Amino acid sequence: MEVSAPQSIAEVEQLVKRLYQPEYSHLVTRIQDRLQVLQRSPDGWQLGDALLGSDDPNVRFFGALTFTVKLNNDGNSLDAENARLLLMRLLSWLIRLVRQGESKLVIQKLCSTLVTYFLKSPAPWKTPIRHVVCCFCADEALPEDRLAGVAQTTSELVPHLDLPQLNVMLTLCETLAEEVCKTDKATHSHWHFHERMEHDIEAAASLMRFCMNRSTMPNDATWLEALECYNTWVSYAQSLWSTKPELWLPLRDLTQLALEYLLIDTGLSDAVDVFEDILDSSMDFLLPKHVGALSEIIRTRLGPLCIDQLNKQDSSGTHIGQLLIAFGNATAHTLVEERHTAASCEIIDLLQTLLCGPGYPGEDDEIIVLATEFWNTYIECTTDILFTLDHADTPWLHLIEKDIMQAVEALWLKLRVPTLEVIKEWDENSRNEFTMFRTDVKDLLQSAFRILDINLLRRVVELVLGALQSKAWKETEAACFCLNSIADSVIGAKSSDDILARVFSSSLFNEMADFSVHMPAMTRRTAVEMLSHYNVFIQRHTEILPSALNFLFGSLETASLANAAAKSITSLCFSCRYTLAGQLNTFLEQYKRFLSGPTADSYTKEKVIGAIAAIIQALPSEEAKAVPLTALLENVERDIIFALECAAEGEDDMAEMAGVTALQCLASIGKASQVPEDVPLDVDADRSQPSFWDWEEGKAVQQRIVACLRILEVLGNKGDIIDAVCAVLRSGFTETTPGPFVLPAQITVNFVQQTQLHTPHLEAVLSTACTLLTTNSGSRTKPIKTEATAILQHIASFIRDLQQPSTDPEIAQSCVDVVARLIPRYVDVLLGLQPVELLEHVFTFTILCLTGPDPLPKRSSTSFWASFIRLTNPQQYPDFSSPTAALPITPASVLQRFGQPLCLALIQQIGGDAQRSELDFICEPVKALVRNQPNARQWLETALVDQSFPSKRVGDAEKKKFLLQVCGLRGAKATHGIVKEFWTACRGTVTSYAS
Repeated sequence: MEVSAPQSIAEVEQLVKRLYQPEYSHLVTRIQDRLQVLQRSPDGWQLGDALLGSDDPNVRFFGALTFTVKLNNDGNSLDAENARLLLMRLLSWLIRLVRQGESKLVIQKLCSTLVTYFLKSPAPWKTPIRHVVCCFCADEALPEDRLAGVAQTTSELVPHLDLPQLNVMLTLCETLAEEVCKTDKATHSHWHFHERMEHDIEAAASLMRFCMNRSTMPNDATWLEALECYNTWVSYAQSLWSTKPELWLPLRDLTQLALEYLLIDTGLSDAVDVFEDILDSSMDFLLPKHVGALSEIIRTRLGPLCIDQLNKQDSSGTHIGQLLIAFGNATAHTLVEERHTAASCEIIDLLQTLLCGPGYPGEDDEIIVLATEFWNTYIECTTDILFTLDHADTPWLHLIEKDIMQAVEALWLKLRVPTLEVIKEWDENSRNEFTMFRTDVKDLLQSAFRILDINLLRRVVELVLGALQSKAWKETEAACFCLNSIADSVIGAKSSDDILARVFSSSLFNEMADFSVHMPAMTRRTAVEMLSHYNVFIQRHTEILPSALNFLFGSLETASLANAAAKSITSLCFSCRYTLAGQLNTFLEQYKRFLSGPTADSYTKEKVIGAIAAIIQALPSEEAKAVPLTALLENVERDIIFALECAAEGEDDMAEMAGVTALQCLASIGKASQVPEDVPLDVDADRSQPSFWDWEEGKAVQQRIVACLRILEVLGNKGDIIDAVCAVLRSGFTETTPGPFVLPAQITVNFVQQTQLHTPHLEAVLSTACTLLTTNSGSRTKPIKTEATAILQHIASFIRDLQQPSTDPEIAQSCVDVVARLIPRYVDVLLGLQPVELLEHVFTFTILCLTGPDPLPKRSSTSFWASFIRLTNPQQYPDFSSPTAALPITPASVLQRFGQPLCLALIQQIGGDAQRSELDFICEPVKALVRNQPNARQWLETALVDQSFPSKRVGDAEKKKFLLQVCGLRGAKATHGIVKEFWTACRGTVTSYAS
């Protein structure tokens, strides 16, 4: 198709008309593709010109669009003269089409085209707003260089424009600010756009001033469009001219006119959006007189209107409320500092009222979430001010405290949880909003406590007791939630005990424990959680325990409360174990009864059995622990037997679930049996004497524990079973005195030896082996060389079978970690590994980890080598410096064998193969080498000149400089910087490393 021929224009018109006709909808994509080819053609400029002359508005729209496409694709290729001619054509069309009463859609597209010209033309369009105004006044397209002869200012010219021309100018003005704001502000090539905008701001402001003045602009649509244009320019000015506030002046002068929109219904909604945006983005834009005027409008008009609409559940009330809150957030410091003034008082009262709207947060009451955020801001501002002032300088503090307390009381009522029927009607978003609201209130209460202190606790307790007396269960739950929220703040202060005692010695838990009384499940759940939050208080006031535990065990039998009750039981029993020791038999009976109920699932069983085990741990003698521990173990054994029966019947899923539950319960007993951290360690105790757990009765308990682990013989191919066994074994590792779960190390060794490379969760097993070696490496522990040898032999077989770390990076890392744990106490075990070929394979494997792509094995290998190299220092480790019968191979001899390949691997990493995040780890063995090994320099030098060096970007000079610096630092911390600098040069981002 020849677009320059007259008939081609007709064909394009037909294409455009088809584009808008339903019967051609199946061809839309093909038509659009064809039109885009025409738009991008060399004659696209003529095509756009011709289409704008069409009788069809759709075609005219496409004509303006054609110019936009051509400008975006070929605008920069125009020379200055053709660019100026193009602008004249576009302005001519704009004047003509506006005169003809063109549709708004076409005019908007043509304005958009003019803005594209502003951004894409090689000929600068210096003052587009003033230029177009002058053209409209002259009723012809004028060259921009003729504007110097126009004596009138833009403010004098604008009143001569008719209404359609004014509307077009507002569209152009707004589009210009929007599009220029989108350009990259940091790019120097775009900055001239913003300089031109600075030259045209007066013209834009003159246009907006005329159109925003109701005395000169009675047309509501134009008036509102002027406000929208003002908002766009203010956003642009705040974003681009933040460092040039003097440029804000023309726009600031319009602010008083913009404020008038808030006084009438016609422009209210748009004006609310404008000032909310300004308050949220930059209060600096508003002068004090504007803030004062806005404050008065809020107090006299918007505030009362907002409250009235909210009470009617009119959504426009929420809209206005957002402006009130934005004003509160923006002026929070002033509201606090001037709290004694009438204006501040009125604003605070309005913001208090926003907390009292009808409905539930997140569903009916949308404004409450934002209002809560304001009160958090108000409290933070008060805290900041109080931090810098003396109490004597804050005579208004009592007013602030009253404000915060009033807000807390209002929020307490909004915390009430709706009925289940109501919640079922909510969508997921509403439920999430309500949950987040409660979280926000929790944060607010914690902040408020820093100001209100004990008075807040006193008031919350009054709310709990008042609601409890009235049997208002929703209010009781809300008040208990508030009490839980401030638990961390009050729990450590004994001065709060008398106040807390009013709640805990009340009828609260007895009434909660009466399950014949119907009340919302959330009320009991929050009361359950209260016992966990205040366990330290209960530990000081053990008289509360009977009613608390009675309630908790009752809750344990209720499905909706069971998990929370089990958690609280655990918390109380751990913290009050010594007080509860006398009630142990009762607990055992209650647990037995609980197991027969429907709520005895994996979680609750594990928690409660651990709680009882904590009480057993508190018994005064080891002998007294055997019988009750056996009673607990019997419950575990029953689950083990059930799991084995299920497995025998082919019910694998049921077997695994029962087995995991049993082992998790066993691990929970083990963890609870640990001596508490606050019990002092008797360093003078004689650990050579046998303990109760070495005697027959004690060994019998341990044998039952070990017997439970034999479930591995049937379910050892289940990952969760493996994890649970690891947890059982680890529960005794950290103990410093004999105990029921301090099992012989051989038990763990046997467990490790049962595994193979394909064993699920093998990493957990190897981690357990690491922990065993670590906890038996201290000077106060008895060495376990036989067991360490067996573990190493098994791990070495894994390494041999893996061959390459990349076969399974996670297992490779775990294997290297186990080997590393042998240093230094079991280094003789490591170096005595047989056959010697296997030992050599282990060391070779660690070097392969260094050169591989996987970061975790690499990190473990660097740690291993850094530790091993230090063993070669005879001053630090004299026992390892020469061969002995126990140590036929020394660390020094190993390093003589592997020093060169190790340095080769390290240098390859430093030479560019490593990631930047790995360099700090790579540095550690390098530092150890140059500090402890006289051959280190030679090894490193050889590695640097080796053909395998990965970078060609550094030469001999750079390598020599690096070697001298690293060796000269002798392992100092500055080595890290040198290594990173050399690595960067090898990667090619530094060109002058050797200088």
